[in-house]
Amino acid sequence: MSRKKFIMSLGASCKNWNWSWSFVNHSDQCVYFGAWKEELTARGQVILSETWGPGTGNTKAAYREATENVQLVEKDGYRLFTFPMERKPTSDGSIKIGKLTPEITPCLLERIGTEWFAQVQLSGLPPSLTKKALERLYSEGGKQQKLVTRYERDNRARRACLRAHGFDCATCGANLMEIYGEVARDFIHVHHLTRLSDMGDDYRVNPKRDMRPLCPNCHSIAHLRVPPFSLAQIREFLKTSAC
Repeated sequence: MSRKKFIMSLGASCKNWNWSWSFVNHSDQCVYFGAWKEELTARGQVILSETWGPGTGNTKAAYREATENVQLVEKDGYRLFTFPMERKPTSDGSIKIGKLTPEITPCLLERIGTEWFAQVQLSGLPPSLTKKALERLYSEGGKQQKLVTRYERDNRARRACLRAHGFDCATCGANLMEIYGEVARDFIHVHHLTRLSDMGDDYRVNPKRDMRPLCPNCHSIAHLRVPPFSLAQIREFLKTSAC
């Protein structure tokens, strides 16, 4: 399967199919990074490094796009997935994208110094999703994945949710600024109680009713399955583990 066909099967896209290694699906708030097999370390897989850019021309645009997509995960709570890819040897020593494996793995994002690492989410995670699983995730009854309005994709819904519910995690109660200090001010993920892809074509998101703030850990737990775990179920997990 070609890279473009694989990415499009996820409902994602990019700005340059020849050079981009990061892709985004705004409707489901998912970011996909191709991860070099050669960049696997004990800390995780390096998906972006300041030493890779900014470059010039197409490589500069691809690097800028990757930094923008990382911001979607860090600031806007988009979920991160990776898929394995290999470097293609070139005579001039430049890096080109070679073969890929059409499987995605949900990951957590961590920045260490000048590098961003994708770390597989928690032990006990289901195996990487195959194309068949992705078809179940992104289509319903053979219909194409539905698009949502710009309002539902942009930061206005996020801001309205946080105005209504604050910055404490709705399941564990954590306030990240209280834990990490000023660096985490106003940082929290927002979670759709009903997946955007499950909403009707004319459904309009009500941030107060349909969204809740979740810390990155609880947000990851919510999406360990499809459909996501409910907030009540996550609270029960926390209650049980504390016993």
